[in-house]
Amino acid sequence: MAMATLLRHRLLYNMVASSVSIALLTGCLVKPQPLTDQDFQRRADETLARVFSNQEPLSGPITIYEAQARALKYNLDARVRMFDTAVASSDLTTANLSMLPKVLANAGYSERSNEPGSKSQSLITGTTSLDYSKSSERYSYNNSLAMSWDLLDFGIGYLRAKEKADQVLISGERRRAIIQGILRDVRIAYWKAAIAERILPRVERLLKDAEGALNNTAAGQKAGVLTPIESLNYQKNLLSNISELRKLLSSLATAKIELASLINIRPGEDFKIVTDNKQLYMRPDSRFNVKQLETYAVLNRPEIREQDYEQRIRKRQVQQAWLKMIPGVSMNVNYNYDSNQFLFNHNWIDVGFKVVFDVLAPITRMQEAANGKMQMQLVEAKRDALTVAVLAQVNIAYAQQKIALDRISLAEKIARVNDQIYQNTLKQKQAGTAADQKVIDDGANAVFANLQRDYAYAELHHSFGQLLSSVGMDMIPDEIKDESVSTLASAIQTQMNTVSVNTKISTALRTKELPEFAYVNPTSDTHGVKGKQDEIQLASSKEDTQKPEPFTIEKASNEFIMNHYSGAAPSRSMRDNAHYQRQDSGIIHSDETHKKPKEQPALDKKPVQNRLAGLIPVLKPGHRQELFVAKAQKSEKIPEPQPKPQFHTQHEVPAILEKTNVVAQNDIISSRDVPSNNEKPVENPKAHTWAVTAGEFMEASEADFRLYEIQDAVSRYGSKTHVGVYEDKKLFKKSTYRPYIEVSDESTAQKIVALLNRKKIKSSISEARK
Repeated sequence: MAMATLLRHRLLYNMVASSVSIALLTGCLVKPQPLTDQDFQRRADETLARVFSNQEPLSGPITIYEAQARALKYNLDARVRMFDTAVASSDLTTANLSMLPKVLANAGYSERSNEPGSKSQSLITGTTSLDYSKSSERYSYNNSLAMSWDLLDFGIGYLRAKEKADQVLISGERRRAIIQGILRDVRIAYWKAAIAERILPRVERLLKDAEGALNNTAAGQKAGVLTPIESLNYQKNLLSNISELRKLLSSLATAKIELASLINIRPGEDFKIVTDNKQLYMRPDSRFNVKQLETYAVLNRPEIREQDYEQRIRKRQVQQAWLKMIPGVSMNVNYNYDSNQFLFNHNWIDVGFKVVFDVLAPITRMQEAANGKMQMQLVEAKRDALTVAVLAQVNIAYAQQKIALDRISLAEKIARVNDQIYQNTLKQKQAGTAADQKVIDDGANAVFANLQRDYAYAELHHSFGQLLSSVGMDMIPDEIKDESVSTLASAIQTQMNTVSVNTKISTALRTKELPEFAYVNPTSDTHGVKGKQDEIQLASSKEDTQKPEPFTIEKASNEFIMNHYSGAAPSRSMRDNAHYQRQDSGIIHSDETHKKPKEQPALDKKPVQNRLAGLIPVLKPGHRQELFVAKAQKSEKIPEPQPKPQFHTQHEVPAILEKTNVVAQNDIISSRDVPSNNEKPVENPKAHTWAVTAGEFMEASEADFRLYEIQDAVSRYGSKTHVGVYEDKKLFKKSTYRPYIEVSDESTAQKIVALLNRKKIKSSISEARK
C-alpha cells in the first residue's frame, strides 16, 4: 500500500514537472513583432536629424573647391566607404589578436546531496571490499589556468591576417573609386548649377515677356492690327518659345538640387554659387600623351589595383590549403588547484605536447589548392578584361575632351553671332522697326546659344574630370584629415593649381626604366638625371634655386651624373617629357659661368669651366643662357673640376623638347644671352635676328598653354622660327613669363605678327640684333 502511494506521488510529480517545462518552453518561443508607426516615425526623425547634423553651416557663396571639400567630408556614399575601411581595419585587428595563444581560466564549485562513498572490487581475485570509502569531499572547490598554442593554427591565422590586411587595402581602393566618382559628379553638377544661377534670371525675364506678348495677341487681333492667320502664327511661335523656355527652366531648376545632394545640403535649402566666368571659361590642360595615360591608368585605377589585391588573397588561400596538410603541433601548460582534502597535492602544473595528423587531409586540401589556383586564374582573367575596358575608357575620355574643345569653338561663334543679332534687334525695336515677336525670338535664340556655350564649357570640365577618373588620378591631397571645410578647400585648390596632370603622370611613371640613353632616379630628397658619358640628357631644377655644380663624374662607370639641390625636383618640362623623349637634347640654364668677367675668352673659344667637353659657351656677366645641345662629347680623359658656377632655371619650353631632333655630336643648335632686367635678347652669332613678343607677362600655366598655340601657329615656317619665353623675376612673388618667337628675317616676323593678331594674340616685332 505504501509502495502504491509512493508511485502515485512520483507520477503526479513528473506530470507537474512536465507541464511546467512545456509552459516554460512555450513561453520562450519567438513570435514576429512588427515595429509600430511610432517606431518608424521616431527612426525617420532621428535619421533626418543625423544626416544633416555636425556640418559646418554655409558662410557665403560656394566655390568649386568648397563644393568638393563638402563632398569629401559630408557625402554619405563617401561616409559608407569610410566605415567600410574602418570595419576592415577592425577585422584586421581581430585577425592579429587571433594568433595569440589561448589562455583559459576555470573555476568551479561542486556539492553533493550525500556522501560520495563507494566500494571497490579486485580485478585479480574478484573480492569486494566490505566497507564503503570515499576519496573526495562532499563539498569541493577547484580552479585552473591553462595556456595552449597550436603552431598550425598560428600559421593559418597569420595568412588570414594577411588576407584581412589586403581587405583593408581593397576597401581603401574602393573608397578612392567612390571619391573620384563623387568629385567628377560634383564638377559637372557645380558648373551646371553655376550656369543655371547666372542665366536663370534672364530666362525668367524672357519667359515673362513672351507670356505678356501672347496675352497681347488677342487684343491685336480685335483691334485689326493682325489678321486671324497672322495672329495664330504669332501665337504658335510664342507658344513654341514658351515651351522651350519652360523646359529650359525646369532643367535649370534641378541643377542646384543635384549639387545639394552630392555635397549633403538639405534639399530645398537656399545657397549661392560663385559664378566665376574666368574659371568657367578656363580650358584645362589637354596636352596629353595617350600612351602615358593608358600606362598610368593601368597602374592607378582602383578597380585594377583591387584585382591585384584579390590575386594576392587567392594566392594566400592556396598557401593555407597546402599548410593544412602539415600535422598539427600543439603545446599546453596548465596550472591546477583543488580543495579536496584527500589529495596529497592541492596545487600542480602539467605540461603537454601533442601532434595531430588528419590522414584524409591531403585529399581534400589538394583539391582546395587546385580550386585556389583556378580562382587565381579567374582573377587574372577579370583583371585582363578590366584592363581592356579601362584602356577603352581612357581613349573615350580623351576623345571626348578633344570633341568638347571643338564644340567650344563653334559654340562661342554661335553665341557671339546670336548676341549681336539680339543687340541689333533691340536697337531696331527702339527705332520702331522690329516687332515684339522678333525681339522675343532673337532673345530666346541668344539665351539658348549662350547656354549651349556655357554648357560646352561645363562639358569640357566634365570630360576633363572623366579623363582624370578614367586614369584613376587623385587630384586631392594625399591624406584627407578631419579639418574644416575652408582648410580642405584651400588644400584642394592648391593641389589643383600647382600640380599638373602631366606632372603627376610623369612622376608616377618615372619609377619605370627610361630609354637607354637616360633615366631618372628619384629618392625621398634628391632628384637627378643620369646617363652614359657619350649620351646624356640635360635638365634643370626648381626656379630661383641656387644649386651646386650640376654635373659630377662617376669614374668607376665613366658616367655623367646630374645633381640637384636636396629637395629640389626637376623642372616641370623635364618631368613631363623625360620618360618618353627619344632625342638627345635638353635645356640647361646658367649664370656667371666664369669667376671674373675680364678672364672670359671669346664666344667661339672653349670656356674655362668646361664640364661637358666644350658644350657650355661663355656668358656675359648677369645674363642667363638657354643652350640646346646634342650628345655630350665622348672623351677618354675627364677634365678636372673647375670652380663651381651657380645655376639658375628659367621656365622651360616643352615644345622645344618635343620638336628638337639633333643627331650631330657637340653641335650647339642655338644660344642667346638674355639680360636679367628683361631687355630685348642680345643674340649670339649663331642665333636669330628678329624677336616677336606674343601677349603680356603671365603665369607659367598660361604661358605653357599659349606656347602650344604659338608653336602650332608658326609651325609652317619650320626651322626659321624659335619659340621661347622671357622670365620676369619678382622679389617675394612668383615669376611671370612672356612668350616670344625669334625669326631670321624681318618679312617672316611681319607675317607671324599678322598671323598672331588674327588669332587675337597681341604681338609686336623688334630687331634683336643689327
